[in-house]
Amino acid sequence: MINNLHNFVIQYNIASSNRKIYFICKKSKKNVTILNILLKQGLILGFYKFFKNPYELCVFLKYTDKNPIIKKLKVISSTGNRKFITKNKLIGDYETMSLYIISTNMGGMFLSTLKNSVNYNSFLLNGGEVLLKVYL
Repeated sequence: MINNLHNFVIQYNIASSNRKIYFICKKSKKNVTILNILLKQGLILGFYKFFKNPYELCVFLKYTDKNPIIKKLKVISSTGNRKFITKNKLIGDYETMSLYIISTNMGGMFLSTLKNSVNYNSFLLNGGEVLLKVYL
């Protein structure tokens, strides 16, 4: 069974490859968190609660020169296979220049944003769950 995060990623990848202006996805706390992160980084135009069904979201994609800003999203951590990042993994395994969306005790954020934040030392003690990789 596909959960809401997988459904969101599939819908996004289909919409961006077909150059759609928007797509509809299920409303969940995790999806709203990810959309807020993408919106703050300027990678999507916006999203709102779909007027026909309050349990769905309408997401507007952002393009430059007819190409989507986000080429593809990839799920890293799933319900049955959760991937967590710690201080050691941050140094070794994960590319610091890539865009990963991390769920931490401080909320969701990009790994690059997290490294530049004041709360970076707090993250190094606790770690977080790697949700998505964003391909630009």
